[in-house]
Amino acid sequence: MRKAAAIVAAAGLLIVGLSGCTSSASAADCSQAASAGTASNAISVSGKFGSTNPRVSFPSPLHTKTTERTILKKGTGPDLAKGQVVVADIALYNGTTGTKIPNASWAGQSGPLTFAIGNSVPGIDAGLVCAKLHSRVAIAISPKQGAQDGSTSMVAVVDVRKAFLTRADGAKQAHVPNTPKVVLAPNGAPGITIPAEKAAPTKQKTLLLQKGTGELVHRKDQLVVQYTGVDWKTGDVTTSTWNDKGATGMVADDSSASGAQGGSLPGLASAVIGQHVGSQVLTIVPQSKSSGSAGDATVYVIDILGILH
Repeated sequence: MRKAAAIVAAAGLLIVGLSGCTSSASAADCSQAASAGTASNAISVSGKFGSTNPRVSFPSPLHTKTTERTILKKGTGPDLAKGQVVVADIALYNGTTGTKIPNASWAGQSGPLTFAIGNSVPGIDAGLVCAKLHSRVAIAISPKQGAQDGSTSMVAVVDVRKAFLTRADGAKQAHVPNTPKVVLAPNGAPGITIPAEKAAPTKQKTLLLQKGTGELVHRKDQLVVQYTGVDWKTGDVTTSTWNDKGATGMVADDSSASGAQGGSLPGLASAVIGQHVGSQVLTIVPQSKSSGSAGDATVYVIDILGILH
């Protein structure tokens, strides 16, 4: 998955490292959204949504103490949520000089960017959260939420092309006795309970917890997922994307799953191949393939949120 850091690689901006359908944002998400103001209302754009070279104009120098956003074209569907992975075209400008910043997707003609809201430029996050899919958003970014030097306002225009699920939305399946139980938090994060006095399996075992109806996952597909892993022996969480700032990418190929900290998570790919987007899968990976304690296993719960094309 192409990282949001590419948006501003040459701009000297503040970046937080990155790690369909949409799910509605929470009230807490929307409380972090920027509002329209004088600066964002001064930004105008010509050209069709998703066009390769839109014409952006605004008075320069443009300064704003707080990040503002104006919806130039309102999309449809649920509001975009914090942590949700989106695909978007972005044009980025220095507010003081009015010059376009290289390496944004439109500026470099390199195609749309894929990133998680809440794990990008803070000003862009504030401009997109609680906007709708297929919206065109003009954002006047304050120095504190954009520039590393804390003195320059930035201007961004974003066309949100696609948004992925924030959690599995498939039909719940019956629990299999003597297997780990999963209870979901309000945001969809799984809590996993290991069955008492039950020995860990010596071969990988995969169960379908929720049956999605989206695209079928094939080997080598590039996926958007959320997952949590717990140690069979201790019940301790060993890794979780839910504890970070959004979903992550994973290649559906053995030994190529990209972990929350960049490590390899063998067993995840084989568990999701042949499943559908929207599904939630539980897989028990024995010690021979996992990072669990010696003689035990790691239990993963994986939400399949989308496929990148």
